[in-house]
Amino acid sequence: MLAGMETRTELVARLTREIVEHEELWLRERALAIGKRQQLEQLLSALPAPTPLAELTLSDAIVEILKRATVPLGPAAIYEQLSDEGRDDQQRSIGGVLHALKQRGRVERVARGSWVAVS
Repeated sequence: MLAGMETRTELVARLTREIVEHEELWLRERALAIGKRQQLEQLLSALPAPTPLAELTLSDAIVEILKRATVPLGPAAIYEQLSDEGRDDQQRSIGGVLHALKQRGRVERVARGSWVAVS
């Protein structure tokens, strides 16, 4: 055998050690992730429940929907969520309200027909 080359037995032993090291690292990282998830859940459970959209003005309800959204929304999606929460607003009024909210700096149009709440 040439100098510097591992025997099959040495290679098996080295790979076994590396696997154990990686598995231990994975277990530590997994435990940290679980702890962080529990911490996040505790924080979120302490937050007050959001105000029902039915109790808000149309402007405030639209801003609330956009704040809750994880992606920009268009007027149709906003209308659908308003309806799902029991509101009976006119779909055609949402576009005008969005533009008025934009003028007041409460929402921003990020693309044609895509809106987000301004933080």
